[in-house]
Amino acid sequence: MRRQIVDPKRVYAEHVFGRCSVYLDTNAWSDLSETRTDAARAAYDLALTAQSRGCAVFPLSYPTITELLKRDDNADSRRQTELMDTLSSGVSLRGGTHVRDIEVMCAFDFMTQGVTTTRRSEMFTIIPCYISDTSVEFPDGWTETEADGMLEKLLQNRPGLRFLQQQMRTATFLENHEVTDEKYVREISRKRNDALDWAVDGSGKLSATKLRLEEHTFVFRKYILGNLPRLVGPSGMQMIVRNIENIVRKPGPAALRSVVERMPSTWLSCEMNVHCTLSAKELTEKQDFYDHEHAALAVPYTDAFVTSDGGLLDLLRRVRASDRYDCRLLRGLPALSDFLEKLLST
Repeated sequence: MRRQIVDPKRVYAEHVFGRCSVYLDTNAWSDLSETRTDAARAAYDLALTAQSRGCAVFPLSYPTITELLKRDDNADSRRQTELMDTLSSGVSLRGGTHVRDIEVMCAFDFMTQGVTTTRRSEMFTIIPCYISDTSVEFPDGWTETEADGMLEKLLQNRPGLRFLQQQMRTATFLENHEVTDEKYVREISRKRNDALDWAVDGSGKLSATKLRLEEHTFVFRKYILGNLPRLVGPSGMQMIVRNIENIVRKPGPAALRSVVERMPSTWLSCEMNVHCTLSAKELTEKQDFYDHEHAALAVPYTDAFVTSDGGLLDLLRRVRASDRYDCRLLRGLPALSDFLEKLLST
């Protein structure tokens, strides 16, 4: 008998629903935990108050957890770990694969019913499942009641980020992420260079329209068509064939965009890629991957996004993220303090 350790909808109901979800990128977490300035100390106290009163939760994610685990295990990183455990209430956004599957189902709802669905309640999990949902195999002889009781104990005593820091930060972990980071830099650099051959307009400049169509075509082929058969089976695929002409009456870039727009994180990731390619003046760096993942995961599914990275905020404004998503973009800890003061006063 195999059972999932956690139900994301339960995590959402118990720890996120009714609270303001405030996402901090890695630099914001570092500044907050170090409390070296008056602004940092003020934000620190307000964040603890908001969390303890049940007004706010500060969820983690794959990029925040990974960047923390890549740091040396010392007094500063342990202090940050303890703060992250406290303010997050043990909550993380789900891994990218699961977010993608959920959003593919949102596209499926649109293609078969013409409706736009939101699945925010499925987007959160517990910290140990920040990469992938975890299951437990119970041996023969276990009853459903016994399995439920064991899972409940695991949830009540689940490990936090400090445990992951002690157990997962191994040489193999660091080496694997170094390979992943280098692959990202290599692939994005190649993609941007190749765009100069196929994505230019009549004047020789890069075309946002061509770049966007390439992004959306990739999503449709790789993510949607690549995963829907597994997610919905033959009967679901038949539903698309029967209904898609009624939803998307005129095939082409506009129809394709209308499907991808139903996938919030995916759409934002595409737009960020387009604008980064259009404005690329510097070489791609490893940190670009984490900056991208912070924003693409958090902005569509949380209430506030905190970063001191002016370039990242400028990119989010250029793609008009705040117009599409109900998420406040906050620059640095002073803006976080103002936001939390207003939250606590209401």
